[in-house]
Amino acid sequence: MEPFIGHIDKQNWQASGIKEPGDDELAWYATSKDLGVHITFQVNLTAGELPGSTRFTQMRHREMILDNCHHHFECLNSLHFLAWRGIVHTPTRHQIELTFNARSMNFEQAGHVELHDGTQELTDVIAGNPFTKGAERMLKENSEELGNAKILRVVLISEDLRDGKKADGDNPLVHLVIEISHR
Repeated sequence: MEPFIGHIDKQNWQASGIKEPGDDELAWYATSKDLGVHITFQVNLTAGELPGSTRFTQMRHREMILDNCHHHFECLNSLHFLAWRGIVHTPTRHQIELTFNARSMNFEQAGHVELHDGTQELTDVIAGNPFTKGAERMLKENSEELGNAKILRVVLISEDLRDGKKADGDNPLVHLVIEISHR
């Protein structure tokens, strides 16, 4: 996800997880105060990918992110990036692939697509997957606390299959980065 969130090696990172009372991990994430980043590595809140699937917890992913940020950041205005690494959610992966294809880019080769505020493409991506939709809702529902933050840019990233970086089977690893602007 570098260079989109800054250089990640020597930053103050804290990794944490959220578990249910039976040791089932619901989410695994890391934060960096230095970079103002929250990265989700794993989130497993439902028994399936479709809307209406049985939930393992009533807490929404956006609520977990906000709670994590309260715990790790002194001021929520210092949150500048939300990121998801190694996305396996099929509808989101499909949307990312379609976005690459619309730009005549090969989804299976290393590359990225940047979508900026004010474009129809960004509006479509935000509405079309639970990660961006949840982030936008989190920003709106907590606008005062987050300094009237809004989504400035979304970066969709695919890693090269030839490097052996696979999510599962023959699918490339894909990531999503949201850059936040505080007005």
